[in-house]
Amino acid sequence: MLSIGKLSLGQQQYYLEQVADGIEDYYAGAGEAPGRWLASSAQLGLEGEVDAEALSAVLSASDPTGTYKLVPTKNRKVAGFDLTFSAPKSVSVVWALGDPGVNLAVADAHEAAIGAAVGYLERNAAFTRRGHAGVEVIGTHGFVAAGFRHRTSRNGDPQLHTHVVVPNVVMGVDGRWATLDGRHLYAHRMAAGYLYQAELRHQLTKTLGVSWTPVEKGTAEIAGVSPGVLRAFSTRRIEIEEQLAIAGATSAAASERAALVTRRTKREVDGSALLQRWRTTAERLGFGPDALRLVLGHASPLDLTGEHAELIDAHLAGPHGLTEQASSFGHSDVVRAVANLAPTGMTAHAVEAHADRFLQRSDIIALQTAGLVPRYSTVDLV
Repeated sequence: MLSIGKLSLGQQQYYLEQVADGIEDYYAGAGEAPGRWLASSAQLGLEGEVDAEALSAVLSASDPTGTYKLVPTKNRKVAGFDLTFSAPKSVSVVWALGDPGVNLAVADAHEAAIGAAVGYLERNAAFTRRGHAGVEVIGTHGFVAAGFRHRTSRNGDPQLHTHVVVPNVVMGVDGRWATLDGRHLYAHRMAAGYLYQAELRHQLTKTLGVSWTPVEKGTAEIAGVSPGVLRAFSTRRIEIEEQLAIAGATSAAASERAALVTRRTKREVDGSALLQRWRTTAERLGFGPDALRLVLGHASPLDLTGEHAELIDAHLAGPHGLTEQASSFGHSDVVRAVANLAPTGMTAHAVEAHADRFLQRSDIIALQTAGLVPRYSTVDLV
């Protein structure tokens, strides 16, 4: 899914220090892939591989050369945001244990899904503020962002995830640089996470022919990867669950605290030794190469017909849809709901297009609100 953390100046060293010394080291398993500039970073001339000095400069609110300030430092309490996109555990396992072709297909699907989710956030959450006390919200030309793809958890389990580092500087549509209005990032966090998962399912169903378990809270696992295998490669999750049990808590906030309490420094490991350990564990659990091949090549994406689209819309507009737990909803809620109803995934573009069409239905009404974003309800509920 997607988690968001606030960064202080200097924390970028964690991502930079994880990078392998060279491409040979990376493919030998030592270190992570170099960071890549994402999103609309080209507005500052930033493209391709991330340069440590340029990233540090932009996080300190300067131009990439550190020559001049884009935003006065006194206006910034946060240097940037860490948007962490994590693949489901079964995807990480298939990626880690698969042959080079499977490994590449999973990595490409992951990158495509991140690009789609970040694009959604640029269109819907990249805003800044102007005027006295920042009362005027205006659009921007998108994020400056650097993506760092990592392969393992802090415990050395397979965990394909990418840290998208978004410095707290954006250019407004008026041409002036300012800080990012972070409220919109958090408002669209869940929708972006669901979009990432839907795009990932779509890409992997198309390229590897995998099928999926039922989608729950936006995510699904590859069918055929047993719960025992998932558990064996989720030692970090087990630590957090044990800490929650000790505290007697179950909330999201408690989970975040438990993650911090149990967090350890990420150790540099021998990649070949780690891969051998993963393969030995998988073999012991009956998930060797032959079993892995059995989960591939027997499914294809489901085409969304007009009839299926109408069934989805009728459900969303009904009493057990978007208004089951709340009397109103926003565009991001519709995006999240549509993505959650895509068993083999959908492209992010298709999800957003479906959400836009849904809000034009005659039984959906726009409400008069003073909030940041439009709210809607259904004729039946009103």
